[in-house]
Amino acid sequence: MSNDAASPSFDALTSDYDRCLEQIHSEDSQFWRRTLFRTAFAMFEAMNCTLKDKAMEAACSGGKTAFNATRIDLLSDVTYRILKNGKLEMERRRVPFISYTAFILRSLAEESGSEATFFGENGWNQFQQSVEVRHRLTHPKADTDMTISDAELETLTAAFKWYCRASITAMGNRNFWTNAPLPNPTNA
Repeated sequence: MSNDAASPSFDALTSDYDRCLEQIHSEDSQFWRRTLFRTAFAMFEAMNCTLKDKAMEAACSGGKTAFNATRIDLLSDVTYRILKNGKLEMERRRVPFISYTAFILRSLAEESGSEATFFGENGWNQFQQSVEVRHRLTHPKADTDMTISDAELETLTAAFKWYCRASITAMGNRNFWTNAPLPNPTNA
């Protein structure tokens, strides 16, 4: 998803998320709880795409004296493999969701001169717990796998808040994004 597609998609997902919350508050059911989880993770995926693009922009910015080629490569949506005939074949990159979310947030923070302190917060643990619930919903093995408890719903709410705060923190260096001169670390 490119930045051009992110806004309409994100607007639709935000509307869906709000509708799920309204329904849960008026007529709580497992259907709406499952739909809320699925919608929240679709939002995380859409935001990850936007944040990944911003991290790539930060990693490739012209004011740097050195570029992290590995980071730039891993922020790309594709990877290549060498075929037996020596030609390259492009493949879509597949990375576990939790690992790639952490990588995107950390890359964005570090490349734009912010600190990735948010991984020390409990919200990061709640985010990972919510991912496990999402996996359970996506790949149910028993009827009970389709049930979302009040505690799991609260954990998702905390995870959602953490993700939003982490995203803001990762992009928090206003000087970097406004092209203002960055302080020289050797003179600080």
